[in-house]
Amino acid sequence: MNTADYLLKLEQELRGLDQYDQQNALAYYSEYLLDAEATGKTDAVDILGSPRSLAAQIRADIAMDGAVQPQSQAQSQPGPQPQSQSDLQPQSGPRPQPQPGPQPQPPSGQWAGGAQATGQAQLQRKSRKQGLGTVWTVVLAILAIPLGVPLAIVLFALIIAVLAVLFAALVTMIAVVVALLVYGLVCSAGGLVLLFTHLATGLFYSGVGLVSLALCVLLAIAFLKLGRLCITGVARFFNAIRKRLQNRERGIK
Repeated sequence: MNTADYLLKLEQELRGLDQYDQQNALAYYSEYLLDAEATGKTDAVDILGSPRSLAAQIRADIAMDGAVQPQSQAQSQPGPQPQSQSDLQPQSGPRPQPQPGPQPQPPSGQWAGGAQATGQAQLQRKSRKQGLGTVWTVVLAILAIPLGVPLAIVLFALIIAVLAVLFAALVTMIAVVVALLVYGLVCSAGGLVLLFTHLATGLFYSGVGLVSLALCVLLAIAFLKLGRLCITGVARFFNAIRKRLQNRERGIK
């Protein structure tokens, strides 16, 4: 597959992304592949992997960039661009191995999280959706990496197990909040009725109901933050696995 066909298929695979992210990714890999072609490096396309696999890695990098937005903003400080070869290689696909002789110069900038963001880019990044969609995007990127059958089975079982634990934790949090809400409403309603017949009992149940409702609100806020932390943690865990697999593929090649 030549460079033009590869970039055309990569563009097709990236459809649906935000226009800013799509243009940056295409510009980055277009410049990289054209530089490689100009210097006679014929295996650059093979090293990057298939357009579908590379597109999945790009989507995962963009999703993780949105999930760790505060850290990304703190690290993106104005200043000179990194000059080392490792810093300038594509972030979302297998990196080319050093070869003797002249090498193509990597693109001067970095797409997605590594780029110096303009004001418009920062607003677009802040609007990126976070949550279970990030986890799913990273999982799809893992599944897009060519793997042997034994490793693929192990990874699939691990993904299912982690997602099942995450789902169970989220369901438990929701069940606790709903149970407290129902109990608080029932106690409050029963207390109001009993106020007209048994004042002390009515006050007691009304107080219990109000306490339950207050606890429900506090736990809902706490569980919401805890749920976000759990989802982000799972996304980072899967993303670490994805990067290790990419390094493994890069070593094989």
